[in-house]
Amino acid sequence: MYGVELYAAVRLAVVEEGLSHHEAGRRFGIDRRTVKKMLRYSAPPGYRRRKPVRRPKLDGFPSDEAATKLLFLAIRNAGMRWKRPVAWTAAMGQFAILFEDRFPASAR
Repeated sequence: MYGVELYAAVRLAVVEEGLSHHEAGRRFGIDRRTVKKMLRYSAPPGYRRRKPVRRPKLDGFPSDEAATKLLFLAIRNAGMRWKRPVAWTAAMGQFAILFEDRFPASAR
């Protein structure tokens, strides 16, 4: 990509000095079509992404505590909906320590 200095020099040579696109291309060592494109802009066009940046869908927890609480609620709700019993004893025991106020006494 060409710099701002080259853009300015090409514009000066063509617009002020009256050089043709072919002559300016020969002077600066670039193609005449590139000279024509450079005359469209006063500065080099910036980088533009073609596709938007893909962001992770699970990002955005304000803190680790918020993520932990979400995991706690997901495990608790998953146990209620499943027909086959699942032993979440290790995870539930840890959550019982972390969230005493939210954890039902019957599930301990």
